[in-house]
Order: sequence, then C-alpha cells, then structure tokens
Amino acid sequence: MINNKWLLASGFALGLLTQPALAGFYVSGTGGLSNPEAYDLDEALGLSVQAGYQINPYFAIQGGATHLGTFDVEYSQNDSYYINEETVSLYGAEASFVVTLPLSEEFSLYGKAGLFIWESNYEVEYSERRRDYISSETTDGTDAAYGIGGEVRLNPKFSIIAEANWYDLDGSEVNYFSGGVKFKF
Repeated sequence: MINNKWLLASGFALGLLTQPALAGFYVSGTGGLSNPEAYDLDEALGLSVQAGYQINPYFAIQGGATHLGTFDVEYSQNDSYYINEETVSLYGAEASFVVTLPLSEEFSLYGKAGLFIWESNYEVEYSERRRDYISSETTDGTDAAYGIGGEVRLNPKFSIIAEANWYDLDGSEVNYFSGGVKFKF
C-alpha cells in the first residue's frame, strides 16, 4: 500500500525538478548621467547593477548597487589658499518594489519605489603657503528612491531598458537617467 504522504512528497519534488531552478530571477545593468539638484555640482557618469525576482507579470522585488558618480565641485579661489580639486562621490545599495504594466509581448512600462542606503564622500585638495593638503568628509544615510522605466524584450531572456530614477539624499534630490540591459534566467 502506498503511503499518501510519500505520494504527495514525490509529486511535489517532481514538480520542483521540472521547473528551472532560477525561473523568475533577473540581473540588469545600466549606465547614464546623474544630476544633483543641490550644490554647484556638474553632471557625472553613474552606473547601476541590480538583481531581482519577478513574482508574477506585474510585481517584482529587486536590489543592487548604484554609483551615482563622482562630481566636480565648482569653486572660487580664496586669497589665503588655492583649491586644486574638489569632488563629491555618491554611491550606495538599494532595495525596491517594482510594479510592471505589460503593454504587449515585447514592451512594458514599470515604476519602482524603495530605499537607498547611501554614502557620500567629499574630498578637497588645496594648497596653502606652498604646502599641499587633502581633506575629506563622509556622510551617509537611508532615504527614499523611486523611478520609472521601459523595457523592450528582444527575446524571452534579453531586454533593453531605459530608466529615470530619483534619489532623495537628506532632502537633496539626485536625478539618474540611464539605459542598459536586462537578462532573465
């Protein structure tokens, strides 16, 4: 006589074995321009790498690392010292919920919202009385991150994506506009 628990466990195991182990998982990478709205910072190149899980056609969760760029600070010369270089680097980790609106088999729009755990490194190199100095300061925080994007699927595994993301860093917004690729397992 066959035990019902054995039959149920065998059916469950067989079901797991017939599904791809990584179905629903994806990775993406983007590159683009970051533009801080505060301070006198120039635009900079930003990069982002994300990994996620597509729960169903409409919802996903994702996390990753984003480097918003190293920005040159516009400065003015002082009579007592001369600034050689002044930069701010912004980077961090993010976790987001993603809501997708499939418009066709090949195209979808999405929005995302989550948290950005960030760090900012300010560094200044200056000369005073014929001596060179370097001074730096690090600030960090956890703030809101949100964005919108579009995805064009070239085949079931590979897509091209374009995004507009906004990061609220202690009340100062940084815009990150990017394009990249997405690979589904």
